[in-house]
Amino acid sequence: MKKNILIFMIISFSIISHSSIIVKVGGYIFPPFIEMSKTGEVVGLTCDIIDGMNNIQKKYQFEFVLTSSKNRYKDMFLGKYDIIFFENILWEWSDYAVQASKVFLKGGEVYITNAEDGKNQIYFNNLDGKLLLGVSGYHYQFADFITDENYLKSNYNARMTKSHSDNILSVVNKKADIAIVTKSFILKYLHDNPEISLRILVSEKFDQEYNHTIIVKDNSSISVEEIDKILDDLKSSDIMEDILKKYGLH
Repeated sequence: MKKNILIFMIISFSIISHSSIIVKVGGYIFPPFIEMSKTGEVVGLTCDIIDGMNNIQKKYQFEFVLTSSKNRYKDMFLGKYDIIFFENILWEWSDYAVQASKVFLKGGEVYITNAEDGKNQIYFNNLDGKLLLGVSGYHYQFADFITDENYLKSNYNARMTKSHSDNILSVVNKKADIAIVTKSFILKYLHDNPEISLRILVSEKFDQEYNHTIIVKDNSSISVEEIDKILDDLKSSDIMEDILKKYGLH
């Protein structure tokens, strides 16, 4: 009997010692990084990178957890997730016990307007007096990264909504003067909807340029150094390049 118990304990220890450490990855709807498919499945660049990270090593098992742009800070420190992709320490993270990985992707947000009435790039030089549309919870440089919607409305005539797509259509239909969208999203949107491309003027200047990092909660099950190592391995194996090509980001 004691022999059987000993064998069971050895087997159990072996299984535990070889099991992966679960790392919860937070993410919120932010196309093309996270979006909902027509069937209600969470998809996007973040999900593809998670798959790549799981395939390239076995020590950690990365699992996606859906949060929201507004609740992402609270949810991390409620223990709902450990790390979050495509973030910047400047986006209100500096007050929290977190660290940032190395920059692994650059990007940015641009302005768009209805292309009618002979508008050109000069139109984007002054935002005063224009109705602006952004997405709730996102940080914009024109507003010093402040996300309070009452502040944005009263100081910048900016309205926050839930969708890049809705904001684009509002600009097309002249219900707003300018929308701020991620450049990767508007390029993909116009590629998928060529009939709209002639009705949209995209700014050459950025509202902000991204230096995307992974934010890691202090004392989580994985360190920033380990994250950086996995990112390096993804790049050296060309997995990251293949993923970015899929989204037209490389």
